[in-house]
Amino acid sequence: MDRCKIELLFSKIKGIIDAEINLIDLSGYVIESTCDKKMDTYDSQFKGLHIEKGILKKGNYLYFFYMDRYIISIRETDDQAEKLAKILGLFMTEDSHNPYEEEVIKDILLRRAVKSDLRDDHKIINRDSQDPMQVSVIKIKKDMGHEVKSLITHIYPKDYFIKINRDLFVFIKHDKDGWEEYVPNIYESMYSELFYEAQIGVGTIVYHIQDLPTSYEKAMVAMKLGSIFLNNKDISYYKDLGIPVLIENMNMEKLKEFKKDMHYEIGEVLKDKELEMTILQFFKNDLNVSETAKKIFIHRNTLIYRLNKIYKLTGYDLRKFEDAMNFKIAMLIHVYLQEDQLGTYD
Repeated sequence: MDRCKIELLFSKIKGIIDAEINLIDLSGYVIESTCDKKMDTYDSQFKGLHIEKGILKKGNYLYFFYMDRYIISIRETDDQAEKLAKILGLFMTEDSHNPYEEEVIKDILLRRAVKSDLRDDHKIINRDSQDPMQVSVIKIKKDMGHEVKSLITHIYPKDYFIKINRDLFVFIKHDKDGWEEYVPNIYESMYSELFYEAQIGVGTIVYHIQDLPTSYEKAMVAMKLGSIFLNNKDISYYKDLGIPVLIENMNMEKLKEFKKDMHYEIGEVLKDKELEMTILQFFKNDLNVSETAKKIFIHRNTLIYRLNKIYKLTGYDLRKFEDAMNFKIAMLIHVYLQEDQLGTYD
């Protein structure tokens, strides 16, 4: 929320609520207050105050931390003070990004922005010019947009969550913290709070706003290829899809010719669900026979029997790295061409 909107909010509060409410910055300076005497002063209790998300009581005041940049203090006069501060914080959090700003970023992502939109990138997104950014695309049910946006903007108020269309949303990570866990955290939060398993594609990290469309487009590719090659895996990272990306960028006729020249029954093997499951688990467990047998609850000799059967059908011994690599490429090409026949990947 910008300064003008904060002033407007507090001016309205003064006419409604008979309570001392202060908005304080991280230095302890009172930005706005319903008490004129408090304006443009420093909170005398602020020094040495360790504020974290939640509520802290000191003296006659309750302190609340919002959006990692504001602190609300309320002079406690009754048991409604806590509820009042939470309501005020909710209004501030809900309006943390204005609609115009989101439209500008959407135009940038979809390459509809003109050069003048990109000139002052630090004014469009509140970030240092060399900070990393990453785009993730989230596909959800058409009727869940409001709930998902409320949830994610509450968890990550300093980042951007933008609607592209009815069932596709974009999350732009540009805060400095939490890079390793933020995508799994978004997925787990949606699953635990909304009971929904979202499909997420994650693009590459970029450092300039003009490169955001590239990260967005790669996130879309990751979602698409994840649904084809990773058995509809919930989270697909572009950086982990090297071979699928190469396959998609190859000439379709060359791929068909390559498949024909293999002379091996990859398709026949994949039709056998037991063998397909065995192959996927064997790759997942780094070609380790003992570990794979343990994970799929079969005897080691049974797994060896299945691997020998695959070798007889295809000529690939998956226990050998080179054979395993060639089989994996052949398998991915087969799956891709099957999707092409069905027309499901467009």
